Amino acid sequence: MSNHLHLPLGWNCNSAKKLNTDGLRFTTYPFDWIGWHSYDSIMRLMDDGWQTAFNNVQLGTTTFNVSYLPGKDLRAFWDNDFKFLSIHEYWDGITWEEIRAKFVARHEKLVGDLSLATEVTLHIGHADDNSKDFAFNYYAGTAEAPGRLGIDVRNQIDYSKTLDELKAKFQTFAPDATINAVEETYEGIL
Repeated sequence: MSNHLHLPLGWNCNSAKKLNTDGLRFTTYPFDWIGWHSYDSIMRLMDDGWQTAFNNVQLGTTTFNVSYLPGKDLRAFWDNDFKFLSIHEYWDGITWEEIRAKFVARHEKLVGDLSLATEVTLHIGHADDNSKDFAFNYYAGTAEAPGRLGIDVRNQIDYSKTLDELKAKFQTFAPDATINAVEETYEGIL
């Protein structure tokens, strides 16, 4: 492993996609393909190790297909306890225990890699306000046109934690590393 760890922590998948494009992402970590989380959510999930995630979820109302999982009818879900969205992990036939096990393994890999890192760059991807509004409305939907999630969660997200608090949290997992953050704003929905 390189001593410089690049970690995507975007509001949606675009941070992980950008690190792929830039040749800086070499493995999957737990925050790569989830979205709408806040610094508070990330910090609590890091402390929890994903052990109690997925216990209280709102499953989306509609299914959809993607080319990378042929034959799977995916559904979005919202974790009510940790306040994050996922559209890549749930389909009929998979259990929440199987999903949790994947995230626990990704978390353990991340914690191991953080302990070896001498430098960590947190790639913080922010969606612009128009993209956020569009995404919240798209996933919430209406009575006439249900969205992928079927509920409006925009008022559930806790934005009270600061970037400095987030960096300090990662410092506890990477005590010998310099923690940096790169913030980008982009368009697009999850």
